[in-house]
Amino acid sequence: MERVKELGVNVHWGTFSMVIKGRVGYQCSNYWRQFMKDGWVKDPNYWVLPDGKFQFKRSRAGAGDIPENIRKYSFVVLKDPSGTFGPDFPAFHPKRPSDAQLKKWLETNVRDLDDSVKAGKKGKKKSKARGKGKKKKNDDNETKDNKEEQDKEETTNDDKNDDDETTDKDNKKTKKSKKKGSKKKKDKKKKNKKKDKKDGDDDNEENDETKEDKKTKKKKKSKKSKKSSKKDKKKKDKKSKKKKDKKSKKSKKDKKGEETENDDTNNNNNDEKEGE
Repeated sequence: MERVKELGVNVHWGTFSMVIKGRVGYQCSNYWRQFMKDGWVKDPNYWVLPDGKFQFKRSRAGAGDIPENIRKYSFVVLKDPSGTFGPDFPAFHPKRPSDAQLKKWLETNVRDLDDSVKAGKKGKKKSKARGKGKKKKNDDNETKDNKEEQDKEETTNDDKNDDDETTDKDNKKTKKSKKKGSKKKKDKKKKNKKKDKKDGDDDNEENDETKEDKKTKKKKKSKKSKKSSKKDKKKKDKKSKKKKDKKSKKSKKDKKGEETENDDTNNNNNDEKEGE
């Protein structure tokens, strides 16, 4: 009933059924007729036949087509368990046409049914044949309308399905291309990482070699410096020894000279004593 309030009835049953899952246009049309049979709804767009069936009203020749707003919104709701219409019954659609418009299009400008069909009398075979022929024509017209609506629905659904399939294919292609692009990027990253690792290993090896060379050079330098320091110490020690030897010799000479002087002075003193 929410869909009835949204779109109306009797026109474009295919679009009407698109939102309802598992239903197509002619099924929704049959449900609407069932509502009329159950007494939930009255729709002046239909003749009620003596056998309880419904026949769609057609406009007279030259009167023009019945407007869509009269087809869609002229119904009366007598019962609605869903609560879409009501709570007061009978309830009407907000866009329901005026009574004057309904009389004009659904009473005066409408084809009449045969008297035999209205009264339900059994006529002669010819009249029966004519009545049956007209009924068949009307039923054929209704079935044609329903088939046309169904075909339209199917075409729209097929178009939608095709569009969905194309979109799915496009989405799959884009996903595949994205996956390929991401795989390529990952492979490039892996290759770059491997190259970086190799370069890093080479750099580390070179650094290790340079470090070892530096260490060996430092060791050599330290050895040379040690050797040179040892040589310098030896030279210093030699020089100091020489200086000490010279000093000791000088001191010895000085002592000898003092002793000789003392001896001379002593001898002179002795000689003087002896002369006295």
